[in-house]
Amino acid sequence: MIQCKTAGCGSYALNISEESGLCDVCYYKTPLLDILARVHGDGGHYTDEHGIDKAVADADVIISNLMMVAEEAISWCMEERPFGWTEEEFLNNPTINTHDNNTSHLVKAVAALIQARREKRNETVQNSRMR
Repeated sequence: MIQCKTAGCGSYALNISEESGLCDVCYYKTPLLDILARVHGDGGHYTDEHGIDKAVADADVIISNLMMVAEEAISWCMEERPFGWTEEEFLNNPTINTHDNNTSHLVKAVAALIQARREKRNETVQNSRMR
């Protein structure tokens, strides 16, 4: 048996990764805690203070609210067309659909959300036709 190298874990297990030196629990828990810290924007202090269950529940609310705001922003952009583009022109704009680092991550995110909204709309239409 090998001991996990995560501080505070110290568990002994047969299935510790030779590459990372972490047990299975720590191997998966570490990146998930990193995501929670990023959502809460605090380096993990919120989770430490309130516990994992509350941190996850609150992160879900934060992400849901962000998605709602993003959806409203997309709807406004498509209705008001501040850039003069239709939804189709926005999605087909070559500067948006590249893997170029010069393209704003926000613009790429908006394009991805528009595409997801379209797919959801198409799925809803298809499901209603099947009934």
